[in-house]
Amino acid sequence: RAPFLIGLLIATASPSGMLGSLREAFAAKKLLIETRANGTGVNSLVDLVLAELDTDEGRSKADLMHLANLTPADARKEAERSIQVAGEAARAHAPADATGFLEWLLTLAQAVASASKEGGFLGIGGKPVSDAEASALEKVRELLLGRGVRDEIFHAP
Repeated sequence: RAPFLIGLLIATASPSGMLGSLREAFAAKKLLIETRANGTGVNSLVDLVLAELDTDEGRSKADLMHLANLTPADARKEAERSIQVAGEAARAHAPADATGFLEWLLTLAQAVASASKEGGFLGIGGKPVSDAEASALEKVRELLLGRGVRDEIFHAP
């Protein structure tokens, strides 16, 4: 669920209107498709996520409908908890591939944040990443990397 939960946290950080929200939703999907086409065999954890999403059971596990019955605050907390668990699990169970996997998830977060300009009018002006999205990106970074891991390993998006 981590890729979809990360996309959800970033996309809901700052309202982007209907078109912007669609761009943000498709940004995560596009990265998954591009990774599948170009990046398999590079990182076993990324490959595992992609392989799971090719199965009915994997798609069922990745479904976010369980968040629909929660309040927005509770849904956010649940998403944050799951993202944190994903980061911890990657570092604990696959340390050799954890860095690449976490960088991939952070790339996905950045892609979603950058998918639609925030502010402006009719696509003119605006910021590539809003302040709220930048804050959400930092939160995702913290959740994935843990509090003690800093930018010596991962560069800010």
